[in-house]
Amino acid sequence: MGYITVSSDDHGAVLALQDWLRREQFPPGIVVHPCSEEPGPDDMGAWSDGLKIVFENPGLLTAVATAVGAWVGSRARVTRVKVRDGDREIEIDSRRIKDPEQVARRIQEGLAPPARDRNEDI
Repeated sequence: MGYITVSSDDHGAVLALQDWLRREQFPPGIVVHPCSEEPGPDDMGAWSDGLKIVFENPGLLTAVATAVGAWVGSRARVTRVKVRDGDREIEIDSRRIKDPEQVARRIQEGLAPPARDRNEDI
């Protein structure tokens, strides 16, 4: 089982993403919960609104990344979100995104565990 958190300082953006994800036809094994993200030791500011997206197996990260990418790509307003998996974090700014697939790839590449952490033969 794994999870990622998606957070933003824009409360409206988090609510819009939560609504989008509720309508998404995810495969079984993905659950979305509202949460609050505590700022890290190097961050300034208050807690931000967020969503915790829990998935039963790592293969479902692709479905989650695709849904978040489609949402960011559809935003008319400039939107910045942070996607975090433990210590790994990426920030997505809709001004720099060309298409939803680019967001999905960035999430998957940014949150992929280092090769030594994967269960692979070297």
